[in-house]
Amino acid sequence: MRILIIEDDALLAERIQEIIEEAGHEVDHALTGEEGLSLAEMESHNVIILDMGLPDMAGNDITKALRNASNNVPILVLSARTQLEDKLAALDLGADDFMIKPFHRDELLARLHALLRRSEGLNSYVVQIGDLQIDIRNKQLLADNKPVTLTRKEFEILELLAMRQGRPVEKSTLMNHLYGSNDKPEIKIIDVFICTLRKKLAEYNKGRHCIETVWGRGYALRDDEAA
Repeated sequence: MRILIIEDDALLAERIQEIIEEAGHEVDHALTGEEGLSLAEMESHNVIILDMGLPDMAGNDITKALRNASNNVPILVLSARTQLEDKLAALDLGADDFMIKPFHRDELLARLHALLRRSEGLNSYVVQIGDLQIDIRNKQLLADNKPVTLTRKEFEILELLAMRQGRPVEKSTLMNHLYGSNDKPEIKIIDVFICTLRKKLAEYNKGRHCIETVWGRGYALRDDEAA
């Protein structure tokens, strides 16, 4: 997931960026509305985090400009304003969610992941792969509605692959998703996790693990006979 942060408070933006990168996602940051609109036009993003009070433009004007340009990327508005009228105005102009500052890290990530599911067409918390169901909300892998035992890190890898189903995920992204900014082992640990995960998936999915190696680009979860 690649997220654009449009926020003029450098310290707050840095904290948001840390939270997002620790979860294994990429970040672009703009300090002004004009810079944010330029980045939104030039780059492809999954979600935009937008501050309401920027020095050069109102947040609602940015939302309006994005929607008028047929940019339908989900927008999460951040604001210190608590009035219902402010929230309704932002949503009416095309924002997808509205969160009041200050906020908790876990709430921010939960809202971002919900918006990500929308942007990638995941309308359910459950991703079906062959005979298996990946339950993202409850963090379970199910076979015939029975839990399959995975370690926490194995599921975290599977979760990220499922949320980007069909698209390659780089090893460095998986490392950040697993370890954040903490001390990391050697990157080859990802290959070890993938090997173990493939064996478990194949055991419950008629011999098919569905995790494809995309040379030079990482791994992708694909529900086809070649995987």
